[in-house]
Amino acid sequence: MSAPSGQGRLGGLGIVSGISAILLLIFAILPLLVLIVKSFWGQGGLSLEPLLAASSDPATWTSTGTTVLVALGTSAATVLIGVPAAWLLARTDVPGREALRTALAMPYAIPSYVLAIGWIALLNPRSGLINGAWMALTGAESAPLDIYSTWGMIFVLALAYYPLVLLQTYAALMGLDPSMEEAARTSGATPLRVLVDVTLPLVTPAIASGALLTFLIGMSSFGVPYLIGNPARIEVLTTSIYNAIDVGTEAHMARAVALALVLGLVAAAALGINRALVARGKALQGGKAGRPGLVALGRWRRPASIGLWALAFVALGVPMLVLVVTSLMTTFGRGFNLDNLSLSNYAQVFGDRRTLDSMWMSLWLSAATATLCVVIGTIASYARARTALPGRSLIPFAAELPYAIPGTVLAMGFILTFSQELRIILFDAITFKILLFNTSWILLAAFCVKYLAYGVRTSDAALTQIDVSLEEAARTSGATPLTVLRGIVFPLLRPSLVAAWVLVFLPVLGEVTISILLFGPETRTLGVLLFDYQTYESPPKAAVLASLLAGTVLVGNLLIKKLSGGRLGI
Repeated sequence: MSAPSGQGRLGGLGIVSGISAILLLIFAILPLLVLIVKSFWGQGGLSLEPLLAASSDPATWTSTGTTVLVALGTSAATVLIGVPAAWLLARTDVPGREALRTALAMPYAIPSYVLAIGWIALLNPRSGLINGAWMALTGAESAPLDIYSTWGMIFVLALAYYPLVLLQTYAALMGLDPSMEEAARTSGATPLRVLVDVTLPLVTPAIASGALLTFLIGMSSFGVPYLIGNPARIEVLTTSIYNAIDVGTEAHMARAVALALVLGLVAAAALGINRALVARGKALQGGKAGRPGLVALGRWRRPASIGLWALAFVALGVPMLVLVVTSLMTTFGRGFNLDNLSLSNYAQVFGDRRTLDSMWMSLWLSAATATLCVVIGTIASYARARTALPGRSLIPFAAELPYAIPGTVLAMGFILTFSQELRIILFDAITFKILLFNTSWILLAAFCVKYLAYGVRTSDAALTQIDVSLEEAARTSGATPLTVLRGIVFPLLRPSLVAAWVLVFLPVLGEVTISILLFGPETRTLGVLLFDYQTYESPPKAAVLASLLAGTVLVGNLLIKKLSGGRLGI
């Protein structure tokens, strides 16, 4: 590749990049700095008082302990599920491996709180379908299973996020040099001995990386702990932050700030360890010498395939079927009877003005966020890779940092920073007034900050596919970098950028962690309305929205895979 092209005229690209950098400093870096400062700010100025007050509260240690337990349980369960499944897919002759890999990965595409709603309909101790059927058949007076518990959180999170461990382990297994395994087999080692002594040690960094990511998800998850833990008064850090903000007193806000800082520090430490593990995993992988020999399962071939398909069905098929059935129930407590099924819930949901308003709010926020993330992400990626623009790595860095921060922590930073009018004075002459609280703009800004990394990463990968000679020819003809970007780079990147657009649109459409802390009276999103239905009004109405949202996400994922040639999506 030739030298960066930005040594000459930067023109409009420099202006656009400068504006983008300023906006990111205001909306990505400033809220995190304000959160850190507020954590050490007492009534008399800088002080450890807020942290000491939070740490002296027994409820803090209870919620922290529960959070760690949920995170550790989720991490362990995802490893127990994901690693064996990855090995069967990558190293054995189990039939239908490609179809199985897609099916087993699909639960990750669905918001975990949507899956939680399905499992609540099954395992609710009072009206769950499984518990109801068991008590009807056995005559028992109490339900055998209660999802409103710590194990219920772990169960749902594990089934939602084991694909992270599976996919990372699978990629590591497919990237290993098979010569070491072949040498062990040639020396007479059994397949089990090769797995234990050779394969697993080589992919341990990938397994540990996946386990650490699921640990972090368990720490920062809000939707599942709120829906499952709240009815049983079980709090984790994220729900403790939400409940403290909901009370709204000065003391509770100080506690929420302190808890957010603790959560952010744990997340930063976990991500730092994860980066080291990823680097170690890459170092252990040599160049591939060929396809590895597959282990013949013999008579276990069909049972292994049935077991994997059963896992995919339990993780995704069961909660999705239950959501659809629940959405058709006229009265939730009457159970699954033909005379209890109708489309009345769909009519009520779409006849509710709140639904239409929430759909419009989520649709425009998702579309605007996706568009801004793709445009700014592409500009940032291009400036870093193809120009010598001063500070060209600032925007990609500012884009990556918030993505690694739990949504609850990011939302807390936005509340502290933008809950009142913010004035920015430039050169003692120009004053900018920013008033975002309780408006849709604060949601848009938070979503853009959270998901901008998608646009940068997708553009980084796609730019490597473009021959720089096309850009050099245009510049030789007098085109500015911004003209080259608009006239050459954007058209060539179109398939990848459309895929990235959908990749941002889908999670924002059903986002709840940031929305539930930042929405205002007139800015309720689909995720917030779904929570309202499930928590306060009608589980069948919640199932209507959850079913439609899940179907949209699954179709959108298939579109992403098609547009990106299988490089993106599940």
